[in-house]
Amino acid sequence: MADQYGLMTTDSNGWVVPSISGQGGKFYYTDGTNKSWEYVFPDQTGKSGMVLGTDGSAVGWVSAQSGPQGPTGPQGPQGPTGATGAQGPKGDTGDTGATGPQGPTGATGAQGPKGDTGDTGPQGATGAQGSTGATGAQGPTGPAGMAGATTRITGTVANSTTSYADVTGLSFVVTSGNVYWFKFFIFYSSAATTTGSRWSINGPSTSFLNYLSKYTLTATSETTNFQNSYGVPSSANATSLSTGNMAIIEGVIVPSANGTVIARFASEVSSSAITVQANSFVWYMAVP
Repeated sequence: MADQYGLMTTDSNGWVVPSISGQGGKFYYTDGTNKSWEYVFPDQTGKSGMVLGTDGSAVGWVSAQSGPQGPTGPQGPQGPTGATGAQGPKGDTGDTGATGPQGPTGATGAQGPKGDTGDTGPQGATGAQGSTGATGAQGPTGPAGMAGATTRITGTVANSTTSYADVTGLSFVVTSGNVYWFKFFIFYSSAATTTGSRWSINGPSTSFLNYLSKYTLTATSETTNFQNSYGVPSSANATSLSTGNMAIIEGVIVPSANGTVIARFASEVSSSAITVQANSFVWYMAVP
């Protein structure tokens, strides 16, 4: 309800409040002459515990007396939750908990790269010799050896003349009427590369004789003769290598008397030696 002047009214709780905007918390009063809006409770320093009063002629602040405490009003609704405060300092570390059970073994990882080869260790002691094993089965028979026979010389034989001379020891024995195949392998050196040589054979009388002789001329050439009698050719070639020369005399003979067939040679230049080397040999056999 409002007063007769429209200055005060009651709110929904039955409180008397100003009905003019901006005068909340105040009462309109007069001392009979002056009129003013004043706070019901003091808003001045030093007026705490006083109220505004009048004796009919003047208005002033007088001490208020406490009345009996009214009943406790109903609890108002809970206000909104305040903002979260700053995090407090970290507390002390708690005691270590008990060890949990061991988990299952994980899968095997991929194999790493091969490391560098280590240094070779010292050789160990030789072990005891094992027992001899059983004799193995005999292998197949090998191919037949070279047919015929050979004669080999173990020393050197030199000739410093231009006449034929025997290669001592480089020979084989023949029997009249038999057929023989032969091949002489003669290795020789020369006193000078400008000294040539010649090569032939000698032996008993024959009913058939046919052979060839060939011997070194240069590193890439040779002298070749085809003969059917002893002591030929009659002249020598003109050059040789200092070492590494070779003469081959190969043929067939049918002797008409028993005897010995022997290799012969001569130098091209008198006093310039041709020397037959050790391990020269003749291979021969009787032809059935």
